[in-house]
Amino acid sequence: MSGDAKECREHALRCEQFAEHVPTLTGRQMYLDLARTWRRLAEELESAQSFVALVNGSCKSFLDHNSKGRAIAKFLTQPRNVRAYEGWPSRIPQ
Repeated sequence: MSGDAKECREHALRCEQFAEHVPTLTGRQMYLDLARTWRRLAEELESAQSFVALVNGSCKSFLDHNSKGRAIAKFLTQPRNVRAYEGWPSRIPQ
């Protein structure tokens, strides 16, 4: 699955359709529970995607409109600086 809320809702709909054809109450309940889980996942994905978009927009705005932000972005995107910090957290003295 690619993290698509629409796809999750399609799975939920299929579960509801299966539930209509299951002869036992337990079986129907199982499919309806699965449908609720798929719908909740869709909502969580949309919420997470909105949050990521907000954070990305805020960071981009900061970097675009702040001279220090532009300097930080330039520094971090230079290959020699990226290589210098590879493995950095593991090198912190204890």
